[in-house]
Amino acid sequence: MTKYRIVEEKCGYAFVELVENPKRATVVMIDRKKGQVYSAMPSDQPADGGQWFGGISDKGIAYVSGLYSRGYARRKFREFTAPVTRADYEDLGLEVIDYDALVSAEADA
Repeated sequence: MTKYRIVEEKCGYAFVELVENPKRATVVMIDRKKGQVYSAMPSDQPADGGQWFGGISDKGIAYVSGLYSRGYARRKFREFTAPVTRADYEDLGLEVIDYDALVSAEADA
C-alpha cells in the first residue's frame, strides 16, 4: 500500500501528504528525469550541508524528509515555488506591471 501521495508538483518541488493522515505532509524537491527526490525542508537538511536524496517512492520520500503539519508544509511549498523576480514572472508567462510607471502615467494624465 502506498504511504505517500504527491498532491502537487511545481517548479521542481512536490507537496506530499501522508495517505493515512492527510494532516501530515512534507515538501521535497523532485527530479523525474533522474527518478529522485531530494530534501527541501530546512530541518531535513544534513547538519554538514548538502542534501539527502532517494528514489521517487515511499522509501525515498521517507528517507529524505520528515512529516510536518499540512499547513506548515503548504506554506513552505508556496514559499519555495513563488516567483521572486521580474524574470521569474516573465518565464511563467505572467504579465509584469510596473506600478510606479502606472501611477506616474496616471498622475501625468
